[in-house]
Amino acid sequence: MATGEVAAQPKPAGDVTRGEQVYRTFCWNCHGPYGRGAGPAAQYLAVRPPDFTDPALRGGKSDEQILARLTERRGRPDAKAHPMMVVVETVKAEALRDAIAYMRTLSVPGIRVSLLAGRDIYNTFCQVCHGARGDGQGPAAENLVGVKPRDFTSPAHLPARPLAILRMEIASSATAISVGQSPSPERMRSGTSR
Repeated sequence: MATGEVAAQPKPAGDVTRGEQVYRTFCWNCHGPYGRGAGPAAQYLAVRPPDFTDPALRGGKSDEQILARLTERRGRPDAKAHPMMVVVETVKAEALRDAIAYMRTLSVPGIRVSLLAGRDIYNTFCQVCHGARGDGQGPAAENLVGVKPRDFTSPAHLPARPLAILRMEIASSATAISVGQSPSPERMRSGTSR
């Protein structure tokens, strides 16, 4: 696969809405709210839970292949499988398929990012200026002096820069704002907040 090319994701067999409930009930404590394997119980496990945002983890596997891996130790305590799969002993296969469907929504195919983490970061730090829809019309936008929030919905503002440059610009802008400075284009390009 070429750099930047996104692997096709198999269509989920389960129900994402039900899967979210299954995930929050059985998976969240170890895998965490963003599926990164950093839930509150993860620190107490001998083996770190898998990071569902890692595209290599799924590797184009079907839901049935993932389900088979999760359940291969049912009735076989000596079988090697996900270390905490005691839970799988009590959860129906349909509920696990639903959880797998939800797990697939936690990341972008081919890229190691968490969509939920991105949403929470945006809602916490960016929405106030850029708005709920990303149109630059957030409640604080009218009070900004010398800078207008970018309208992310405008085709004119679609990034044509590499992802690493965008990350640097966003981080630099957020750092500048957090210390009371204007997120000037020069600072964003240089990656400094001074």
